[in-house]
Amino acid sequence: MSWGELITALGIGTGIWYGYVLVRYYRGELKNSLRTKQPVKWVREERAAADHRGTPSANKDQHAQVHELMQELKLVFVAVIRDHLEQEQVLQAVGQRLMAYKGLPSDIKQSIAHHLIHEFSLQLKMTITEHQINVLW
Repeated sequence: MSWGELITALGIGTGIWYGYVLVRYYRGELKNSLRTKQPVKWVREERAAADHRGTPSANKDQHAQVHELMQELKLVFVAVIRDHLEQEQVLQAVGQRLMAYKGLPSDIKQSIAHHLIHEFSLQLKMTITEHQINVLW
């Protein structure tokens, strides 16, 4: 067996292994991605869509609203990391997103505030207090 044949065999074996892992553990995601046929959106397009989305509709359940808010906040964090924004700019962007979700119950707001404090510290290396976040609502 030559080196070329060995590399080819290892490549085929690796491909088969990763195919098995994808089918075994990510079957649901694969089915969904094959069904939807939506083009891949870039971060800039997603952020623009989130900016134009406006206030959430009143008939959405709280889980969907929280999920939507978290997606919008992820886009803010991506933009902050990419554009190296200052803390005041970050707070302004986060505040704009939070204002659209004023109607969430206080316990959910508190959980989101704790999550934001953690993410500010972990992802952005910025310190923020719960009071600063509560003012943004």
